[in-house]
Amino acid sequence: MTPELQIPLTGLKTYPETTQFTVSGDFFESFGQGEVLGSDVCLTVSLDKEPGGFSLELDFEGKLTLRCDRCMEEMDWPLSFSAQYALRRTSDKEFEDVEETEDGREIILLEPSDKFFDLSQLVYDELCLSIPIRHTHPDGKCNPESTKYLTDKPGGEGEMMDTPFAGLKDLKL
Repeated sequence: MTPELQIPLTGLKTYPETTQFTVSGDFFESFGQGEVLGSDVCLTVSLDKEPGGFSLELDFEGKLTLRCDRCMEEMDWPLSFSAQYALRRTSDKEFEDVEETEDGREIILLEPSDKFFDLSQLVYDELCLSIPIRHTHPDGKCNPESTKYLTDKPGGEGEMMDTPFAGLKDLKL
């Protein structure tokens, strides 16, 4: 994946080890994802040693640029959240004894020989899960040229329709 989102698991002198990364729009392009048009996210990664492995905390602050579902214009989606994981070194025979969660944290299994941990897929998944199913500008902030066709009265006057099927209620069958 992307070498700039790798953290070392060996050779660290002090714990917790904190590193900051910037997640830009190029990151999403490398995954072939088209929903996110751009991003400006500061990712703070904190790695702490604990018995049997590491504690990993990801703090996300910034914004994603998405396309508004209502007016189809670009919009900024602010985000601020954290995610915690437990990294555990294990061999194939120990795999059966490992639980899926620990203290509310998802466990990620590492090979005993791993010297680095690539955060790319984990960061991508967390950011994609932070995107709401329906992303729209706040009321009144959409492009008026686009939204004039989404009202319940001809000519762009009236209230916004709740669904694209709201106009079907006036059909006489």
